[in-house]
Amino acid sequence: MQLSYQQLRRRSMEVGLWPEGRISRIACYTLALAGGLFLLQSLFDLLKVAWGQSLGGWVAFLAFIAAILFSILAFRWLKVRILWRLRNRLIVTYVFIGVIPVVLLVALASITIYLFAGQFASFVVTSEIK
Repeated sequence: MQLSYQQLRRRSMEVGLWPEGRISRIACYTLALAGGLFLLQSLFDLLKVAWGQSLGGWVAFLAFIAAILFSILAFRWLKVRILWRLRNRLIVTYVFIGVIPVVLLVALASITIYLFAGQFASFVVTSEIK
């Protein structure tokens, strides 16, 4: 089964592997170019062509640029994940600091009012009996 470019792109987008941003596309193209040059260098080394030695610098340079770009992408991805977790922690902290004390104060006031109402009712009943 032979895949066309459109089918490959559509399937990659469905899975979430298609690079969408500019930096991710540049990083993928740079890595692909470095890989292609590495294969060309290996082929030239097998054929004993002198040009293969000069491609080593380009392969190293392009691999270095791709590593930098992929590390930037990894930092962005990690930052989003960590900040999402931090955001959730902050929301829970704000609930415990802001909402829970209000709920506790309302519950304490309700119980106090209920007990005072019971005491007042027993006072009224005993005073009526006397």
